[in-house]
Amino acid sequence: MPPEIMGLIFTLSLSRYDPPYYTYDSAPWIVSAVCADWRTIASTPTLWTTISDSDQYFNGANLESQLARSGDLPLDIHFHCEDNESGMSDFELEVFTILAQHTERWQTVNFSATEDAYAVIQRAKPQFSMLRKLVIEVYYEHDSRRLRQSYLKMFSSAPRLEEVSVNAELMDCPTALVLPWHQLRRYQSAIEWERIPALASATNLIECCLSMSDDKPANLNLKTVHLPLLLRLSVTQHGLLSYLDTPALLELYHHDTMANHSLNDLDFFRRLPRGLKKLVLASGSSLDSIDLDLAGIAEALPALQSFGCTQVLPMDSVQLFLRSLSKRPVAFEHISLTLRSPGGRDIITLVDFVDGMVGKGWCLQSLMVLHPSAEDSEGVLSKVEALRARGVDIQVMRHSWPFYTGLVPVGLRID
Repeated sequence: MPPEIMGLIFTLSLSRYDPPYYTYDSAPWIVSAVCADWRTIASTPTLWTTISDSDQYFNGANLESQLARSGDLPLDIHFHCEDNESGMSDFELEVFTILAQHTERWQTVNFSATEDAYAVIQRAKPQFSMLRKLVIEVYYEHDSRRLRQSYLKMFSSAPRLEEVSVNAELMDCPTALVLPWHQLRRYQSAIEWERIPALASATNLIECCLSMSDDKPANLNLKTVHLPLLLRLSVTQHGLLSYLDTPALLELYHHDTMANHSLNDLDFFRRLPRGLKKLVLASGSSLDSIDLDLAGIAEALPALQSFGCTQVLPMDSVQLFLRSLSKRPVAFEHISLTLRSPGGRDIITLVDFVDGMVGKGWCLQSLMVLHPSAEDSEGVLSKVEALRARGVDIQVMRHSWPFYTGLVPVGLRID
């Protein structure tokens, strides 16, 4: 087989990064150990550009070798320190010291580390000329916020940076950043109310995920932030939407709705852009009940084509909602609902109701239903199969996590 083809096969053997998890199967080291010919073919720089601490061969000496073999190509780096109050270990310090000498080649960075690690990078006077995606978790003490700000200013000089995720796992630890906001297309972070004005410069954002840990301080005055290109928004505080002008918004993911009783007020939904096409109301406690005027929501959002709710909804409200949607001249793409009733009666009632409307000409493309005892409910399977025969892609599931992940894209999840 020609060496060029073998080299391509080797490159395709690499695992790919899939947030929020990543794997790395040590492919470059393994193929290099087979024979001299394979070792020569495996010397191609593209095979060595992903650096990951999940690699079983990962150590300081091999890191130096891998950086040399990757030539001058952009690097994708994934390294995670232990959350240790005593600071970095000698090995972690060695790794960050080595990586800090190659910041001009960083393209994708995924770091979880203490403040000490970012200080190591800063002391190396970094140049982030290739950095496009930054994913960082900062372990810190709550009394050290001034230090955090000074360490993380260095990322403001990245001319190609477009995507940033900060403390997506540590959502209760907001982190102040100085970023090239006008460059960003995607931003995910825990954020304090005092930092919202920084978003005013992020006029090119198309996707944003914001976790607000507390209610807005009573004495804080905020001006409206205009985000003209924002298409997808995920938030934990409904009050934040009062300070965001998002005329192009197509998708809204609102989390922890049970903590926000004002969602019962239709004015909240009437303030949303009328062009909104997807609305997801998500909560960590999916089997808590919530009383919403679903028909009023349908009226307030005439362009809505996809709706999902991870909390239990009353069947009468659901039926009014579906009847309202069926009067629209265009197809409704997707509905995800959570139901709870002994013996699965709600599921049977829902499927029969949808089946009747589809039979009258309503075009619904897909339906997903969460019920804690769905698989044990007598008669559910036959009803589901009948609806599928009408062309509706229906799924009935009993576990909330796959239901939630089916509703909310990875970059917009707030767990």
